[in-house]
Amino acid sequence: MAEVRFRADINGLRALAVTAVVLFHLKLSFVPGGFAGVDVFFVISGYLMTLIITRRMAKGSFGLIGFYRDRARRIVPPLYGMIFGLFVFGYFFIDLYNYQKLGSTGVSALLFFSNFRFWEATGYFDTTSSTKWLLHTWSLSVEWQFYLIYPLILMALNRFVAAQRWRLIVIWSLTTLSLAACVAFSKEHPASTFYLLPFRAWEMLAGGLVALQFDKAPSDKRLSLVLFIAGLALILIACLTFDAHRPWPYYWAIIPVLGTCLVIVARQTGTVLFANPVTGFLGAWSYSIYLWHWPLIVAWHYLGFDKTPLIDFGDLPVFKIIGEAAIAAALLGLGYYLWTYYPKLSPGLQRRLQIGGNIGAFALILMFAGVIAASHGLAGRIPDGLHAFEVYDRAIADWTYPGRCAGAGSDGALRPCRAGADKPDILFIGDSFAMQLYPRFTDAAALNDSRSFTFLAAPGCPALLGIERNDGPFNCAPFVEKALDFAETGGYRRVVLISNWSEYFYRFDSPFCFLDDGSCVANLTPSEISEHLDAVFARTTRRLTALKKSGLELVIISSTPFGRFDVPIELAKRKFFGRPTDDVEFVDRIAFETRIGVIKSRLKAMAETVGATFVDPLPYLCDARRCMTVDPEGVSLFVDTIHYRADAVRSSRFDFLNAVTGLAQAAR
Repeated sequence: MAEVRFRADINGLRALAVTAVVLFHLKLSFVPGGFAGVDVFFVISGYLMTLIITRRMAKGSFGLIGFYRDRARRIVPPLYGMIFGLFVFGYFFIDLYNYQKLGSTGVSALLFFSNFRFWEATGYFDTTSSTKWLLHTWSLSVEWQFYLIYPLILMALNRFVAAQRWRLIVIWSLTTLSLAACVAFSKEHPASTFYLLPFRAWEMLAGGLVALQFDKAPSDKRLSLVLFIAGLALILIACLTFDAHRPWPYYWAIIPVLGTCLVIVARQTGTVLFANPVTGFLGAWSYSIYLWHWPLIVAWHYLGFDKTPLIDFGDLPVFKIIGEAAIAAALLGLGYYLWTYYPKLSPGLQRRLQIGGNIGAFALILMFAGVIAASHGLAGRIPDGLHAFEVYDRAIADWTYPGRCAGAGSDGALRPCRAGADKPDILFIGDSFAMQLYPRFTDAAALNDSRSFTFLAAPGCPALLGIERNDGPFNCAPFVEKALDFAETGGYRRVVLISNWSEYFYRFDSPFCFLDDGSCVANLTPSEISEHLDAVFARTTRRLTALKKSGLELVIISSTPFGRFDVPIELAKRKFFGRPTDDVEFVDRIAFETRIGVIKSRLKAMAETVGATFVDPLPYLCDARRCMTVDPEGVSLFVDTIHYRADAVRSSRFDFLNAVTGLAQAAR
């Protein structure tokens, strides 16, 4: 990057950004908004790329191939080195299913479209991020896609727009359009705005505007210092006060983006905050640290080190601290090795490694990734591996509720799914626990064309009034209100309410808030939560009483059991390592009863008050002590951690639903 001189302030921004991202991924509570570090990286990238392109154009030396070659030389070798390292590690330590996914996403990461892969896979039932080894490569894909398009735009402006003023107007317009689209769609389509370039381009373009308009140091040193302090404060505000429940990027991302722009404009290259050995090393290693930190964290969780007890030091999480220190040490050691070893090679050897070695290694690793994906995670690594892979794959894919019917549309309109006759009969209202019942009743409707079953289900939204989520496009409160109105006016005979009732209110990181006089109240103490729950159940009881008086039959179904493991994934891991699966194969009924007891008692009281039938699934799905998560052959009954798979819901285990819905025929 000969066109751009080293700047300690930009290197310091890199150090700050990568530190924030790593601390956020380590789930340290004092950096809840560390994800904003990625936005800082985007601004820096846009700034530097604009300088490189425009300065080469000014000299008449810019060429697309040369630009792409330079970008690839910096980005690709460390990337394929990390992926190859994961492939080697995974051969010995990653189960078939996750290894196959690693190979598949490895292809997309190497070809820089992994952001599309993770965007397509994002959803309420998506596999937890702790099994996505290459999730962090989405940002590299976004940047590379920007590198492909942005030079073409600048070349066109350089050729066809003579006046610099009009060139700036074009870049400002593109930035504004991208930002407007990001703000407009962040709530309704959060996955798209998070992962896709059109909604992220404004952050890199903002850096480009700084390069085009503010590429000289402020003449007033006091102004420079003010800009630096203000910019740094904005970045820290984002990292230290925002959290993952906030829609992102949305307009909130303007804060770290503007802060990064101000720090770059200020040009405080001599400040002790950035011009020191520690910051210098972190900034120089930032790319290697970013590449390796996430796989190390995933490996830590995947191998179960986060769950292993060490010594009882009261409330001090000793093992967690040791684990995080080990990850940090590994990152620093790896970064130091990569930073110091390569420059010691002879120039001739460096060139040969760069040209022949890089191309050959890239092709080889890409081919290896394809083989891993196509061979079901190299299924031959374990006896009868292909059969084992297919068993896990079927379990994970065994979910039939149509996505088109989930929740409400972008216009707020309900999206009911009806199975059977085109007439109202029985209506299910709830969250994903209602969705999991869908295959049983589609089968029942197919056997009896006079029956009709309608589902109104919004994932993540319990069928209670007066609560809302603050972490995305759920809109639970209006959905439940409209669903109950739909029940009252739709001519239905019976309404069945089912949800994962208790889990929404007692998680420490619950995204729920209580509606109170038009505001949403969150971060409450246990006693305050109890008071607000009283109000929620009182409001819901009044509404259900009105439905009952209108002639509707009401049924309230308590939560179906679940444990702490993603059952098919954990079975795959345990069997790959030859470890026992006993503790995965059941849910402790007594512990589960205790877990849901407070909300369950409220549900029973509400059912009694309104004259509804209360159904507890536990006596049907559990014995006195255990609720099985696998069938007699050891195959998972669950599609993930909390949802029964379609085959399980169709089975005789769920025959208790026949009485709820008046089904005459028995399930298979």
